[in-house]
Amino acid sequence: MAVTDPARFVIDFLPADTRRVGRNGFQINRIRYWDPILSRVFPPSARVLVRHDPRDLSRVFVPSPSNAEYLAIPYADLRRPPITLAELERARTQLSTKGQSQPSEDLIFATTEAQRRIERESAKRSRRARRNLARQPIRAKVPSKPLQEPTVNYNERVIPYAGEVW
Repeated sequence: MAVTDPARFVIDFLPADTRRVGRNGFQINRIRYWDPILSRVFPPSARVLVRHDPRDLSRVFVPSPSNAEYLAIPYADLRRPPITLAELERARTQLSTKGQSQPSEDLIFATTEAQRRIERESAKRSRRARRNLARQPIRAKVPSKPLQEPTVNYNERVIPYAGEVW
């Protein structure tokens, strides 16, 4: 049987966790993810299956309610660089040896950036460091397929929510 959508095929086999979607998105490994589409597609406090790529944690994938496609949800702070799961675990290990058992997102990314600086400097001298540099994700914007919103029938009567007064 031929694979019709190779991207979806790959995403189907990524590691997954279940998370509760709140107003501020959700957290995985102490990193917060958020996109405005979450509040439009999922009801408050909905539990969703979240798939993440260990090679690039800058975005995670959430199946749409119809399961027709995956929604790519980026970091809540878009200024953050993409990191790998291995880099995240190294940063958390390094921080825990310094006494930080619950490190903040800022501290995790600062430690990862410091580690990358050390690796870049040592890459001139070491083959192992050059290999670690080659494993780092490349910071490139990949356009995600936009979710097609259902069409609105303006001829139907508007039904207000229970909390709204019109």
